[in-house]
Amino acid sequence: MPPQAAPSMTSQAEFPGAPEEYVALGARMAPGDQRNPLELLDGLQRWLRSRAGEEGKGWAQLLDADSVAGARHLASAVLHAERARQEGRAHLTDPGAELALYLAGWDQLSPALGRVGLREDSLSFVVVTSPGEWASPLLEALNLEPDPEAFPRAPSERTMARLGFSSADLRSVPPERWELLALELVALTDLPGSGPHHMPGKGSAGPSGRPAANNL
Repeated sequence: MPPQAAPSMTSQAEFPGAPEEYVALGARMAPGDQRNPLELLDGLQRWLRSRAGEEGKGWAQLLDADSVAGARHLASAVLHAERARQEGRAHLTDPGAELALYLAGWDQLSPALGRVGLREDSLSFVVVTSPGEWASPLLEALNLEPDPEAFPRAPSERTMARLGFSSADLRSVPPERWELLALELVALTDLPGSGPHHMPGKGSAGPSGRPAANNL
């Protein structure tokens, strides 16, 4: 069965200016596949090098599906990363890495990947490519299966914890608004010294001992 793309038309409608050509797919390893998920990153780099000579510049990123708080969270991160690139204020030269920064709400790659990158215990993934036509051959090259249950999906408490939100943060906001917290996390990445963030009026401790009851 060919991979099914996430509803990018919805993303376009809600986030005008996001690159139309990107595609995001949920994916998983086949039953019985005993690979360490981190091995997929080496495969991704090899595949990208094999495409280096093609006309135009493309990019791809592999994310832990448990760290993506829905389609709007991802679309917003893509939009902000693209704006930063177009305006000459991107933190990194690799658009896929820049996406990880905005998705995680950090301006440094290592802690950002600690939030949204693959882990040894990752069970499902989000594959993001631009151009979108790269998505299907990349899944095939990495021997991954499409998994529409992995993405898009509503954010869980596990997802929000991965993004740095405490239990106190989540108790203060109904679950149907958790995705909005993730969107604010993306937007605040543009602030100097981003991640973790503290929102006025909140007082619980966040990562690194900073007051960040909204680690936005």
